Amino acid sequence: MRRNVGRFFRIAVVVLFVAGAPGPARAAEGHALGLQAGWWNVELEYRAPFGLFVDVGFPWFAYYLDSTIGGLDWNFAIEAKAGYQLALSDSWSLRFGVRDGQSVWHGCPCADDTDVTNVKTWVLFEAGARFETEPGFVVGADLVLYAFQVGEHGHVTHFWPGLSLAFSQFFVGWQWVL
Repeated sequence: MRRNVGRFFRIAVVVLFVAGAPGPARAAEGHALGLQAGWWNVELEYRAPFGLFVDVGFPWFAYYLDSTIGGLDWNFAIEAKAGYQLALSDSWSLRFGVRDGQSVWHGCPCADDTDVTNVKTWVLFEAGARFETEPGFVVGADLVLYAFQVGEHGHVTHFWPGLSLAFSQFFVGWQWVL
């Protein structure tokens, strides 16, 4: 599976560069709505003409990890991100953002048969690059520079640079200029 994902991303990048010339800078064209997926989430994004973007998504990997806990009645996960996209050329941009993710589950995973609700909050500070083509195909990478998690009883776990890179992701998607 892992080899197939890597092969998919390599093929996607080759198609981008071979399929045709990049079009005008997306940020200058107007408002844009996009759908993109990475190795740990799927998100819907809105971007303003001046570069500000916001998204909301489903971190399916966090949902999957929580679903492996036995004795749960239900669980869900959601994330949101806000940031700024700085156009470098007609097709390349730098992106900076802050992502907030929530993972919530309820059930009885303990031996003492006590129902509990667990809420975890993730905050990630990201920098990345994005390539956009004329038809709307996008590919990019978000590197997590620093992250922290707020878990049970307000316990905070820090993920400093180096370890925080484990949360980084490559993504592919499509955007529509409105």
